[in-house]
Amino acid sequence: MSTKIHLVLGATGSIGSAVTAELLRRGERVRVLVRDETRVSALFPSAGPHLEVLPGSATDPDARAVAFSDVHTCYNGLNLPYPQWDRLPAIHRAVVQAAARAGARLAFPGNVYVYGHPQTRPVREDHPLAAHTRKGRIRMQIEEMLWEAHRRGDVPVTILRLPDFYGPNVLNPLVEPAFVQALTGKGGQVLCPGNPDADHELVFIRDAAQAMVDVASREEAFGQTFHLPGPGPITLRRWIGRIFEVAGAARPRILAAGRTLTALAGLFDPGARELREMLYLWEEPLILDGTRYRNAFGSYPATPYDEGIRQTLAWFRAREAGRDSLLEATAS
Repeated sequence: MSTKIHLVLGATGSIGSAVTAELLRRGERVRVLVRDETRVSALFPSAGPHLEVLPGSATDPDARAVAFSDVHTCYNGLNLPYPQWDRLPAIHRAVVQAAARAGARLAFPGNVYVYGHPQTRPVREDHPLAAHTRKGRIRMQIEEMLWEAHRRGDVPVTILRLPDFYGPNVLNPLVEPAFVQALTGKGGQVLCPGNPDADHELVFIRDAAQAMVDVASREEAFGQTFHLPGPGPITLRRWIGRIFEVAGAARPRILAAGRTLTALAGLFDPGARELREMLYLWEEPLILDGTRYRNAFGSYPATPYDEGIRQTLAWFRAREAGRDSLLEATAS
């Protein structure tokens, strides 16, 4: 077992759980700070001594101090529901301060909100940071704070920027309902944000985790941002259709949740209200360029959509049977 300690924050969330699983597969020593120990046991039932579970919250200074003790690299996957995003900058600032005191490095999963409307296709790492939404400006604020800490020499930072992702334990309102509905064998209706016929990009969550760990394992990656594209552009109509086809289910009816529908839903649902300003992401193709990653690492992981869908269906099927593990071999 490696002697380096890798701390994962947000270890029961989508990206945090995938990174934890990837590190465990590599035989690394992993520490997680979580409020829900039961969820960790369900996701990583066979982790053994490689996984150290600390109960507590990253918002608690004492818990942070214990969690960062002797840590080599922190993978910061902390996130909150959209309506609570105003709290994120302070939370991430506290994490940076804890990492600086511990002498740890930080790997951060960036998203595309910081770019605003895409000005090029594909979008490279030097695209202007021109967020025009509240949530995009919050993410910009967090990234600017990270790079400022890096420039001061407080904390080495690297960012892996991701498009939308899907896969095991990705439970957002786009991914979970589509896979759960497909497993019923019936077509039914699936809600799709924005324009279902616009080109989009999704990355398989296990590819994101592999890339995240690969980036954080290279000294020269710190101080840089890397893009991880998906296996290619695809429309949401086509992607959702493939989920149902791979599952052997009837073809669903796609209901486009455009601006009018989300505005109406937002009258009653805070999540829908927050989604409305982000609809441009499903209306304007924002496709990432992976040249920098490929030049640095030789290639980037890009699981074909059908294979990623197959593995995701297998995980949701196992979850229905009470098995949430991210460490078991995926069956078809």
